[in-house]
Amino acid sequence: MVEIKVNVEKSPIPLVWLDSSILLKITKTQLEEITNDVDKERYQYLNDSIKDKTKEKKLICPSADQLEEVQIGGRLEEEFQRVQSSLSLGIKINHRQGIEEFLIAKFMKAYIDSENEIQLSYKDIFDEDPIKELENALKLPFIMVIQNTKLKELLEKEKEIKKALPERWEQLRLEKVKAGVTFEEEREKEFKSYFGTLLMLKNKSSDNIHKGNFNILDLANATNFWYYLTCWDYYGGKPPGLAGLSKFFSSDYFKQVPPIEIACNIRAKLATQKNPIKSGDYMDIEQISTVLPFFDLVVTDKSMKHCLNLFRYHKKFNCIILSIKDFDKIKSYLSSL
Repeated sequence: MVEIKVNVEKSPIPLVWLDSSILLKITKTQLEEITNDVDKERYQYLNDSIKDKTKEKKLICPSADQLEEVQIGGRLEEEFQRVQSSLSLGIKINHRQGIEEFLIAKFMKAYIDSENEIQLSYKDIFDEDPIKELENALKLPFIMVIQNTKLKELLEKEKEIKKALPERWEQLRLEKVKAGVTFEEEREKEFKSYFGTLLMLKNKSSDNIHKGNFNILDLANATNFWYYLTCWDYYGGKPPGLAGLSKFFSSDYFKQVPPIEIACNIRAKLATQKNPIKSGDYMDIEQISTVLPFFDLVVTDKSMKHCLNLFRYHKKFNCIILSIKDFDKIKSYLSSL
């Protein structure tokens, strides 16, 4: 296997990530829906400490795609957004799909140029430098948030798919465990399925267009494939076109793109374990695999923390991965800033 050295420039002001379940608990604490005194104290501390440290320019807690998981539940969307905005001061990272596309294109160019060392930066996941954004946000008497909205057709289709995913994924896990599928076999299948899915969606889109059944969903589903193909030819990939592109997606370079490596490892682990898969795991994987390399503190649930640390990503990406059960450690980290 070709080993790629990935260097990640971290933000001079630490970046803190709270997954959707943590943000939702903070929201419920503000609404007095959390009745357990210990939990109330913990989530209130998180809320207050992050706000204070942000105002002191000692951390940044940017928002991302956590709202998507709340939208599936169809409850507390507005309240969740208000809490997320107050903690982030309107500072937001790019959508995970855009970050993933950027990183894959970067590793694709390295593959074409035979480079074995790749430099990444925290700035890669933002439209603007978050340090400057924080400076500007602290000068304003209000929080300015730009909320991207999707077409209703796309949003409803995504909700439908994401609601059905947990049950289907758990069914597949049971089948794989019964069949004795190993972690290594499942991980390789995960890597291969990425490009296979791109091709399938592109072909389906083309078929629908030829049949006169074209709609906006077809355009959205085919976009990723054409983006990667354009990048491949623009960077001078050999051979050009689909034949060359498929070689990259089978390469060690693709397998070491951080969001791809993290997501495939965790999915393979969960899909071959004996414990049931939790309903929120799929979305957590999509989000955390994208942000993990760039953040300094990641707070997630206990099982996801265990899974990430199992692969020693806290060492690889020089970050701290904790759950709310590690409250004393979270408190110690925030206090030390």
